[in-house]
Amino acid sequence: MSLLLCRLPCLLLLLLFPLSAFCAEQEDNRARLQQMRQRIEQTSKSLQNQQQQEISLLRDLAVINTSLKEIARRIARVQKEQQRGKKNIARVQANIDQGRRDLRAQERKLQKRLVSIYKEGNTGVLKVLFSSNSPMELAEQYEYLSRILENDKEMMTEFQTVIKQQQTLLSDLEVLRKEQQRRLENVKSEREDAQSARLLQAQLVKKVHSDKNRLHQELQQLKENAHKLEEFVKGLQQEKQRRETGSFAALKGRLPWPIRGALLVGFGTQKNPALGTLYESHGIEIAASKGTRLKAVASGKVVFASWFKGYGNLLIVAHAGGYHTLYAQAEDLLKQLGDRVEAGEPVAVSGLPGKQGVYFEIRRNGAPVNPIAWLQSR
Repeated sequence: MSLLLCRLPCLLLLLLFPLSAFCAEQEDNRARLQQMRQRIEQTSKSLQNQQQQEISLLRDLAVINTSLKEIARRIARVQKEQQRGKKNIARVQANIDQGRRDLRAQERKLQKRLVSIYKEGNTGVLKVLFSSNSPMELAEQYEYLSRILENDKEMMTEFQTVIKQQQTLLSDLEVLRKEQQRRLENVKSEREDAQSARLLQAQLVKKVHSDKNRLHQELQQLKENAHKLEEFVKGLQQEKQRRETGSFAALKGRLPWPIRGALLVGFGTQKNPALGTLYESHGIEIAASKGTRLKAVASGKVVFASWFKGYGNLLIVAHAGGYHTLYAQAEDLLKQLGDRVEAGEPVAVSGLPGKQGVYFEIRRNGAPVNPIAWLQSR
């Protein structure tokens, strides 16, 4: 239901009351106007709450932005660590490759030496040993040959040890690389979560800002309507009421419905679907297709028939005993101020643009009564 029904009850409360007792009930008129001021004050408070909520959301958004900057720095730091790790891995891998090449070269040398010794057999070794001119030289030749073989053996062992060490280091670096990759993925996931939170916060800020603007517009409309209503009430208070004959109260529970249609909004406390706020509905809203005629529920006299800003075409019929019936949200009015109407006589036509139905009220001495209790049971 539109904001119309949030404002209409307060306005109509002031509108109808003077029609039942202009002079004797001026104090009640002031009380009705005070209700309008209270509604303005409530809307002002809602606007302030929206402003505070917007400020809070903006602060949260600033915190998220700060967190995103810190996350970006952490990502850059981990990526640098990854680059250094890749360089270390490349360097160790190069050392391992070089060590393997050196080992293969040494193996080839040793292989050649062993092949030579194998081909010549023991005679080759003996030639080397007994080619000496003296026992001293023989001992030196033997020791030299032994050192060569031992040196080859030690060098190969050393190469193998270095390669194993390099391979162990390479494994450690690979574990470190995987850990850094895992850290990077975690930080990136954290960044995605923060970005999602920032997007959500931005959407909330936008919604709150929109709601704040809507409340601001509603507040301005309420103030404008309150001013116009006060002027309208003053004009009505200058007229004299002509009391109707007959008894409207006797028709309770037997009044016909002003129009056929489903009940869209009931009487009493309702919830505004747009803002989610509670308000008091002083009448009912009935679904109606465009061009359907509204009929007077009882005989009486038209005391108001005109356009009223925010409510569409408005028709008020005065009945005996200080009762009034009101027909609002009409596309067109079929009666004019001062006309007499009979029960069941068409008084207006439904179809106000933007509305799904018509609005109907019953009041006694300005106080709203539940129309459902007065209308015939369906």
